[in-house]
Amino acid sequence: APRRSVYISDYSPERIMHVFDTLFLRHGADGARHRDQVQYCAVPPGYTDPARVLQIIEDSLERARESGAQADRVLVTNIARWEQEMPLVAEDPTFGIALINLFRRYQVVAVLVCGDDIRRGVSRFRDVIFDSCDFLLEFNRVESRGAERTFLRALKARFMRHSRIAFELSFEEGGLSAVPAPMLHINAA
Repeated sequence: APRRSVYISDYSPERIMHVFDTLFLRHGADGARHRDQVQYCAVPPGYTDPARVLQIIEDSLERARESGAQADRVLVTNIARWEQEMPLVAEDPTFGIALINLFRRYQVVAVLVCGDDIRRGVSRFRDVIFDSCDFLLEFNRVESRGAERTFLRALKARFMRHSRIAFELSFEEGGLSAVPAPMLHINAA
């Protein structure tokens, strides 16, 4: 069966379409072909009831299923912004658990962008996500020799069997590459 990715954001539908157009047009005909494999889900910011947010997301996953293209990947951006722009969601102690359970029920691989702060205790919503996730990745941007470099490291993995070193991400002609950066070794203690 065909697969579909779902992009969930607090951006307006118009802004989401602009993001899509910018990303997919960079790749010419290939991008246009892949554009049809992604659907968006716009979650309205403001004093939106948390149950309504979950219903909007579930409706989007159901639309994918009804179209004959099962949603298999979900990208949610940006949880830190949701907490600022949707105070009822941020204050709801059960929203994070309900969101994770919704994604698990639909058996999707979900990537939730949580912002720049990964400290515990700052946000109950993000703490639930950190506790419930199978993998927790941290991205860092570092300026070095006048160029910005991006590093990735795993903070949590299933069974905690992950490398403790950081990897430098770079774009090459063949796509994205991740090269070990042992100088940024993470102390396991």
